[in-house]
Amino acid sequence: MAPQGVWFTERPRERAEELFDMKSEFNTVRDMVMRGNWVVILGPRMSGKTSLAKAVMNSVNWRGVYVDLINIGSFRRAIEQIYLSTPRGIRDELAEALKAIGVRVTTISIDLTLTRRVKPIASLILNSLCRERTILVLDEVQDVRNGVAPFLALLHNLFNSCSNLSVIFTGSAVGLVNLLINPKPDSPLYGRPPVQVRLNPWSEGDALEYLKLGLTNCNTPFNEGELREVLSELGTLVGWLNFYGVRRCGGAGHADALRETLTEASKIAAEQIRRVTGGSTWRVRVLRAMAFGARWRELRDVANVSETALTNYLNQLINTFIVSRVGELYVVRDPVYRQVILNLFPP
Repeated sequence: MAPQGVWFTERPRERAEELFDMKSEFNTVRDMVMRGNWVVILGPRMSGKTSLAKAVMNSVNWRGVYVDLINIGSFRRAIEQIYLSTPRGIRDELAEALKAIGVRVTTISIDLTLTRRVKPIASLILNSLCRERTILVLDEVQDVRNGVAPFLALLHNLFNSCSNLSVIFTGSAVGLVNLLINPKPDSPLYGRPPVQVRLNPWSEGDALEYLKLGLTNCNTPFNEGELREVLSELGTLVGWLNFYGVRRCGGAGHADALRETLTEASKIAAEQIRRVTGGSTWRVRVLRAMAFGARWRELRDVANVSETALTNYLNQLINTFIVSRVGELYVVRDPVYRQVILNLFPP
C-alpha cells in the first residue's frame, strides 16, 4: 500500500491510502477492532504506530477520539488529557457535571490537582464515550507511569461494561503496556489482554523504495549514494526517513537534511537512553557493551550484578526496542541509538 497525495509530511498519516507498506498491519488492526477486540500496537518510537492507529480510527464510520499521552506521567494528567480530547458536545455536558462536584473545569481546560475523587471522575469521563460506537486511541500509553493500578482497574470496568467502546493502545512493551499484554493472575485484565500487533523497522529495500518514491513525488533530485548514507546513519524507521524527506522536499540539500534529522533523532534517543540507564554505572557498562553486540556471559562479566538483575534489564531494553537479540548476541541495531550510546558513554 503506497501513500497517495503528499508523500512526506510533518503530521501523522490519517487515512489508509496514505500508509506505506502497512497493508497487513492495517487490515489486522481494523479487523480486530471491528470484532470488538482491544488492540495494542507495539513498536519503537518513529515506527508509524500513531499513523496506523489514526488510519484505522478514521476508516470506520464510528466516532473517533485520539489522545496523545507522550510524556504524560500520571493517571491524573492522562484523565485530564482524555477529557480535553473528547468531542465538544461531550465536554459541554461533562463540564456541567464536574462543576457540580467542585472540579475546576471549562470546555478547554480541567484541573484535578485539588480533588481526591480522580477515580470516579475518570470513570465519568470515559463512560461518556459509551453512548455510541467509539474508537479510543491512547497513544504512547506506557508513559502513564504513576497511578497505573487505578488506570488498569478503570480499563477492566470499561471492557466489561462498555461494548460500544473499542480501544487502540500504542507504545513499547514496558510499564502499563507490559501489564496490559502480560497481565498477572491478580490483574483485573488477566485472561483478556489486548491483541498485539508489532511494527518493526523496514528492510533496507523497503526503506530505499520509500525514499525514492517520495523524493520523486516532490521532484527532488537524488542519487543512490545519498540514500545509502541516509540508511547507514538513520536506519530504516519510517519516522526518521519521513523527517529527512520533508526537509529534502522543502529545498534542503542532502547534507543539511541528514544533519538536521540526526540532530532531532539523537535528542529523542538520548532522552530514552538516560531514562533506561537511570544513572546506574553497571547499566551504562552493559548498554555500551551491546553497541556492536555482546553475548550473555560477556554482559554478565561487565555488569557484575545478579543474573536476575541483568535479565530484567535486558528484557526492559528489548521491550523498549533499544536492543535486539540476534542468535546469541544482544545488540543495539539502530544506528542512531548506537551512536548516541557511544557519545554519551565513551570508554
